[in-house]
Amino acid sequence: MIDSSRRRDCGDKATTDSTKARLQALTPGDGVTAASAFFIAPYAGEYAEEAEVVFGADGRVGYRDERPEDRSVEGVLLSRWSGTQTGPQRWGEHHARRQFHVMEAPLGCAGCAGPPHRDERGILWILHTSGMRLTGHLMGPVLVTTPPLCLRDASKAMRGCDVLQGGAVALRVTEAEVVGVRGMVYSPTETPEPGIVRFDDPRIRRVVADGLVREISHAEVDTTTLPILTDCSTPVGSRAGEARSAAH
Repeated sequence: MIDSSRRRDCGDKATTDSTKARLQALTPGDGVTAASAFFIAPYAGEYAEEAEVVFGADGRVGYRDERPEDRSVEGVLLSRWSGTQTGPQRWGEHHARRQFHVMEAPLGCAGCAGPPHRDERGILWILHTSGMRLTGHLMGPVLVTTPPLCLRDASKAMRGCDVLQGGAVALRVTEAEVVGVRGMVYSPTETPEPGIVRFDDPRIRRVVADGLVREISHAEVDTTTLPILTDCSTPVGSRAGEARSAAH
């Protein structure tokens, strides 16, 4: 099970029937509008700063004018962001600070930062397929920087994110441990390179992180929720009835 420390249990426990009931409350009009806000997506007016990175005497990277908020609870240096929340949002990207906020404890929804949806199968994650097995249980662990979702924001994501529209899979996750970060790995002698670095890797001291990484190790594919979320033409209540019949 996702525990109460780093693997974070979250959300109201619900049955599959209540999942379908909540889906019935969504309508085809509950999608992306000009007023829709998606918590982790940066706005056009926001940007990652090009802050000067320096090496300390202990070999750890930092900013020359480092502030306390520049580090995560694990002590990892975070990329700095500036700007204003104006203009359209870039749905396929993550604002580093807000991504950390919802991927840390307790887990939050990527869209609203509230509790992600959970039923007896686990917490709802929607990921790009990327060659994943689309039925049954997950084959092997998967490293993710994408946070989980509540049902309403899962619907928004499916309609607003070009990446997910290119192929998506819904998972019900029961174990997803925080294992590391994604970011730029610095060297005193070489050009920085992007990568995923685990907390037990010595390079963690040389990373400027733009995302927290969880390792999904126990999950099953949710084949009933995704078709309802992606159906914009048929009333969701009737689609939920179809999913209920298909699930039995």
